[in-house]
Amino acid sequence: MQFKFSHLNLPAIGLIAALLGAPDTQAQNWTSVGAEGFSPGASGSASWQKIKINRNNVPYVSFTDAGIGTNGSGAVMKFNGTNWEHLGASGFTSGEATNSNFIFGNGDTVYFSYANAGQSSTASVMMYDGNSWSSIGNNLSQGAAVYTCMAFTPDGKLYLGMIDMGQNDGALVVKQYTGGSTWQNVGTGPLSSATAGHADMTTDNNGIVHVAYRDDSEAPGKLRVKKLTGTTWTNVGQPTLAITGMGAGSIMYSSLAFDSHNTPYVSYCHTFMGPPKVSVEKFDGTSWTVVGTPQFSNPGTGMALFSALAIHDTIPYVVFQNGDQNNKATVKKYDAASNSWSDVQGTAVSTAGTAYSSITTDANGNVFVAYLDEANNNKNTVRRLTLCAAPEANAIVATDTPICNGPATLSINGNLNDATAWNWYTGNCDNGTVVGTGTSLQVDPTVATTYFVKGVGGCVAVSNCNTITVNVNLTKPTATASGNVLTSSANTGNQWYRNGSAISGATGSTYTADNSGWYYTTVTNGNCSRSSDSVYVAPTSIGAANLDKFINIYPTHFRNTINIELDAQLALNEGWEVVVVDYMGRTLVQQAIEQHQSTLNLGNVAAGMYLVKVCNAKNSSAHFKIVKQ
Repeated sequence: MQFKFSHLNLPAIGLIAALLGAPDTQAQNWTSVGAEGFSPGASGSASWQKIKINRNNVPYVSFTDAGIGTNGSGAVMKFNGTNWEHLGASGFTSGEATNSNFIFGNGDTVYFSYANAGQSSTASVMMYDGNSWSSIGNNLSQGAAVYTCMAFTPDGKLYLGMIDMGQNDGALVVKQYTGGSTWQNVGTGPLSSATAGHADMTTDNNGIVHVAYRDDSEAPGKLRVKKLTGTTWTNVGQPTLAITGMGAGSIMYSSLAFDSHNTPYVSYCHTFMGPPKVSVEKFDGTSWTVVGTPQFSNPGTGMALFSALAIHDTIPYVVFQNGDQNNKATVKKYDAASNSWSDVQGTAVSTAGTAYSSITTDANGNVFVAYLDEANNNKNTVRRLTLCAAPEANAIVATDTPICNGPATLSINGNLNDATAWNWYTGNCDNGTVVGTGTSLQVDPTVATTYFVKGVGGCVAVSNCNTITVNVNLTKPTATASGNVLTSSANTGNQWYRNGSAISGATGSTYTADNSGWYYTTVTNGNCSRSSDSVYVAPTSIGAANLDKFINIYPTHFRNTINIELDAQLALNEGWEVVVVDYMGRTLVQQAIEQHQSTLNLGNVAAGMYLVKVCNAKNSSAHFKIVKQ
């Protein structure tokens, strides 16, 4: 056998897999993800940040990089475990990209929507197919597009939402992608009957598209949520605004999310007899109700802007630019038991002022925020709060194993962190077959096989899947018996053995046994040899015919003892004895039988298959296979 760690070309024996990128496991503190201020443009700021986590728990950030192109091109970057790297080419949009957003499609596909300054700020959409970016739609709005947003459904449908300043002075329009560069309106026209703003779009846990937006037909500009039922948009409750009456202002920065029970939540900023602050509401199936207290974000006179919402399981988090903290980013978490919001690890995530703050959680419940960072020349910074540390697999090792012969022992070297066990699989890590648990696994495949291992249990829902491939230079042969004739699955290279000793001249693909015992073949090809499993043969010419009808051995699957019964017709003065041998033909027990019924204790032999021979001084014998469990 040879061993090869996937993605690397390493020697066959004693391979050590390359170190994998490991998460920062400093729990309960905000730590930087990669370098701070990582947007690569040589000059200029980064804006319109959006952060999301893909199905493999990898964080992605989209933004406008003012240091690329004439006025700033769109960019999407992903974190590779150590650094942020571009998804495809940097600066892939044809013009300045503002009001941007992105969404994951099937496989490695990513979609990026934006207002294209090179085309009068109308809406455009780009698609990354796993290798490069290409346009799938331009001039998708009649006027300038504001607050573009997207949704991708489980059945593969892509939707684009935007505030179209060319319709009703800013109506909400939703379009569906139909292929090529073609998009069609969802519904008969604009979704809103009047001006709208601050749109956000997502799908619920059942894949139904929902959109939230400011509806200016509902003074003072309340937040409305609608869902797509077939081809029809229906209201989700009535328009919401946590505080109404004199002094209430229209909503800004709406954000929509669903908890694990499929309950919709919305967050937004709004004024009430003072500067704008953040409120959150949820829909109880009948109406929208306030989560905690209205305008909970900050107690002072500073504004709260650039708010966004994320939910892990049933725990909502919001991020916002906190005017009480010199515009630093603050994250708050809702506690249902106390019906209150509290700061998450201090009043500020950032060290300086921020804008365009965005928030998400990964599958393990860790919180990520992205923002324009004034402390780093207004470029990107992403920070993470590690609440559930995923396992770290440092190396996979195959040691002390011959290249050609198995079994091999695979071992993983790493730290489980908040997981509870290592699981080994064949097929894949998601829905493959579990073949072992623990830090090591003994394998003996007959063909090249890839083994997968990941940490599971505890709070960990998603962890890295690590692989090692065992390449078999020589397929393990099989030996079968038909009567006295043994046959090897290999046509050439055979050497037959009886009870562990080579049989002189027995090198063909078949061999006719003339003595009872355990037989196997070893097949050699060049410098590589592999042996078959042993098979017991008792040639029919040996022993008295039908003797086994007068002898009973039970149970054939036992734990410590077996029973031996000789028929009363068999005379005990013929020198009967019982012999137990292993698969190599080694005698483990040889004992006289002095009664017609007796018990043999085999508690000291290892688990496995054995042969029991009952014979007498006249060379009459019967053979039985037993298995110790």
